[in-house]
Amino acid sequence: GQLPQWPYVTEATAASNIQMAVDAAADGDEVRVGPGWYATGGRVAAGDLTNRLVVDKAVRVVGVNGPAQTVIAGQAGAGLEAPRGASAVRCVWMTNQAELAGFTLTQGYSGGTNMPRLADQRGGGAWLAAGCRLSDCVIAGNGAVYGGGLFGGAARATRFIGNMAVLEGGGASYAELNNSLLASNSARYGGGAFRSTLTSCTAADNAAENG
Repeated sequence: GQLPQWPYVTEATAASNIQMAVDAAADGDEVRVGPGWYATGGRVAAGDLTNRLVVDKAVRVVGVNGPAQTVIAGQAGAGLEAPRGASAVRCVWMTNQAELAGFTLTQGYSGGTNMPRLADQRGGGAWLAAGCRLSDCVIAGNGAVYGGGLFGGAARATRFIGNMAVLEGGGASYAELNNSLLASNSARYGGGAFRSTLTSCTAADNAAENG
């Protein structure tokens, strides 16, 4: 096939990684992502933590084959024993009304409590600014100090499974969740979710020392 060719508008000239396509997109565009395990590359967006993908504009990034076949992974094989300090890799960082749909986010980690910026301790799977949204995603096996699966933003029709927070919100923290599932997440405070709004959600088999 052909090599990637900006602005990557055909299948033959498509970008070879998601970040390349997002960088080429303009507000209002949709970035369509084929099936695969995306676990290379990274960018620092705020603070010092590396993110596997940064979506910093009003675009919709869609895994066209859905979360079962489209995975963004932070640190392969890192395990959930603790966030990994300055060497951690978060899966996704989003701002400016961005949306992510149809992905699994896994093995993403925040930095630890020794990192001076709170932003670096938040959201192992995803950190979302206000106005950003996840939909039809699976957030599984991520870890953070605050918001093991997700910190901030909103999520719809998303499953939070087996995430861990050292302190607050094993599945999600400071987020708005709709029609979503939180299962088998853990934290010191709020095993499923912490300081979040849940509408038409199911929470099952989460664990916390408090709440």
